[in-house]
Amino acid sequence: MTRQSEAEGKGPLARQERLVRMAEMVLAAGSVHIEDLVKAFGVSAMTVYRDIASLEDSGVVHRARGLISAAATSLNETTSQFRLTQNTVEKAAIAARARQFVRPGRSVMLDDSSSAYWLLQEIVDVGPLTIVTNSQHIAREAGNRPGIELFVTGGIYRAVTDSFYGGTTTSVISNLRADVCFLSATAVGGGNLYHPYEEVVDVKRAMLGAAVLKVLLVDHTKFERHALHVIGPVNCVDVVVVDALTRPEDLEPFRAAGVRVEIAEPNEPVPAKDESTWH
Repeated sequence: MTRQSEAEGKGPLARQERLVRMAEMVLAAGSVHIEDLVKAFGVSAMTVYRDIASLEDSGVVHRARGLISAAATSLNETTSQFRLTQNTVEKAAIAARARQFVRPGRSVMLDDSSSAYWLLQEIVDVGPLTIVTNSQHIAREAGNRPGIELFVTGGIYRAVTDSFYGGTTTSVISNLRADVCFLSATAVGGGNLYHPYEEVVDVKRAMLGAAVLKVLLVDHTKFERHALHVIGPVNCVDVVVVDALTRPEDLEPFRAAGVRVEIAEPNEPVPAKDESTWH
């Protein structure tokens, strides 16, 4: 059996896992050579070229003369479709932990993050709820659910994030007052939350200003990244929900700023709804 058939013999799931790990390797290093990927994954160069072509189509990497470079940098972000495949176990656990902050009859604001999408899957049975979002992907999911009234902000559509941005978006959000807002960040460090796109930062800031309770959803990998634009200091949120792989030292700035820290364990029982943080 060839190296290629060994790697691909487990079917589509094995290839999808390889794509995710390959993308993570490139994103972590910034750029790698084709030969590095061949050695790291034990597959043929032909297989690596096919995988890289798929990642290029997703907007995650780009290739030039045998060098594979990350399309996601401090000035860029991966596509929404690809982000949904990353750290799924951790994001599911975070969503289950964050569910406690959603109560029937309330308004919930969700940004365009993959973490917000996972949260939506957790709260669809909590209704009735009003969901406010600038994400077309979340809107498609929420629009077909019973007990959910959907409010989409509108604005300028960006295909890479499958969401709406711009002055119209922020203006609409600023005229709302949601009971709770859930959002994520591309990077966390130095006492701040970051994102590579300025227009996305504007929307997240508007959401933070338009909610009573502000909940940040971030997995441990966000503390290993950097991005260009500051969303705000860590205390711009009331609660941060992280996965169990997050280092204690990464959470100290939140605790020092008086932010409530919730640590999600995989497959843990769903916490009871929290009444203490509601005004």
